[in-house]
Amino acid sequence: MRWARLSSGAAFVITYLIVPPQAPGGPLPQAQHAEHVPDADHAVHRHHGGIFLGATTNLSADHTDPTVGIDYEYRLPVWHNRIGVAAFGEFTFAAHDEWIIGSGVVFRPAEALKLFAGGGLLFVEDSEGGEVHSIAATTSEENDDSHSLWRVGAGWEIHAGSLSVTPTLFYDRVEGHGNLVYGVAIGIALGRGRSGAPPH
Repeated sequence: MRWARLSSGAAFVITYLIVPPQAPGGPLPQAQHAEHVPDADHAVHRHHGGIFLGATTNLSADHTDPTVGIDYEYRLPVWHNRIGVAAFGEFTFAAHDEWIIGSGVVFRPAEALKLFAGGGLLFVEDSEGGEVHSIAATTSEENDDSHSLWRVGAGWEIHAGSLSVTPTLFYDRVEGHGNLVYGVAIGIALGRGRSGAPPH
């Protein structure tokens, strides 16, 4: 009899552990279990603006000049906001003052790593007449006013709340000449939104 009672008690304990008792009124609502599932649509900062402090090295002429700029990025609500569109403007304190305006696409293979590809226009001020021409006007025999610039580069974002510090490196190609643009961007993130689901 004692063995039978011990066996019955052991069976009850095993059954209790495998099939826990339900709360009065039926099973727990699904919402109580959902809190343990990570939320794929986490909130992120969609808008990001910043100022750039750095330098531009002309690889053809082998000289370097200080450069300042501004940039803006909007992270698209797709693929966990890994893709964004960006616009930028820069001013280089060269022998002839230079301006760059452009736009492009940002891709983030990791949250901190930014890869950029885009294009724009590079202008140079004529110090004699004060007239503004693009860089091609100083290198092209046809003195053409239509000039394109292509840019690729990368940055590594270091966040402190909504603020960020991003070391960056870009390579510009214009009229067959190459420039390296490098420095640090100091920015602020604004506007929280939800990310889109990743592709299947």
